[in-house]
Amino acid sequence: MSNLKAEQVTTQESGRQLIDVSHWPVVYDLEKEYFFMVLKKVDNNRTKAAEVLGITLKSVYNKINRYYKEELKKQNKSNEGVDNE
Repeated sequence: MSNLKAEQVTTQESGRQLIDVSHWPVVYDLEKEYFFMVLKKVDNNRTKAAEVLGITLKSVYNKINRYYKEELKKQNKSNEGVDNE
């Protein structure tokens, strides 16, 4: 799971404690991580995952498709610039 520890930063101007959240995951990333954790726990049974998550089966399939497409885009970007000899 993602590391949610915050570092305390003191500003000299005000002396207030601020929390640096720049390294925290965004809600979308947490949702995605939780989604796949649930899917794994129910042995990839999409119907059970929908029940656990409180969403429709269609939403489960939509999320799988969206996350799959994102991964393909990441792979394509990482493969750009690699020479195929």
